[in-house]
Amino acid sequence: HTESAVEGKVSAENDLENLKASDPDLGDGNSGGQALEAVVRDSARLRVRPTLGILKEWLREGCDSLVVAASCDTLRLLDILLPYISPSGPIVVYSSTIETLAEVRIALVRSGCVARIQIHETFLQNHQVLQGRSHPKMNEHATAGYILSAIKLFSDHPPRE
Repeated sequence: HTESAVEGKVSAENDLENLKASDPDLGDGNSGGQALEAVVRDSARLRVRPTLGILKEWLREGCDSLVVAASCDTLRLLDILLPYISPSGPIVVYSSTIETLAEVRIALVRSGCVARIQIHETFLQNHQVLQGRSHPKMNEHATAGYILSAIKLFSDHPPRE
């Protein structure tokens, strides 16, 4: 992991130098340059996969929200991560099937620790645009999946270590 962190830092430093070279206004002397350095540094941090220790530290600190878009066991994932979400934190779960979200909704209702549970169907429709007219492409599926949203109320059990 140390090797990938070093590669990420070197890559970020190269990105910063390339950006400064391409725009003279982004030099070291002004606040724009400092902001750019921070953005590039943050982007390098996000490119490096966090270690297990870092992930555990993030969870110990708690989270403001939870977004799940995984093809694994969503119920188990929510059971593990839900205690780490602070009260009034939004929860969003994406699934390509409504059955998965129906199971998640039932489990969340039974837990009693969330409110405003809603399931939304996302809609994606491609259109063919020709001069003077347009119409939806009729040979494509229009649905792009389903999203469950909820608000966390409280924790009924403390987070696991």
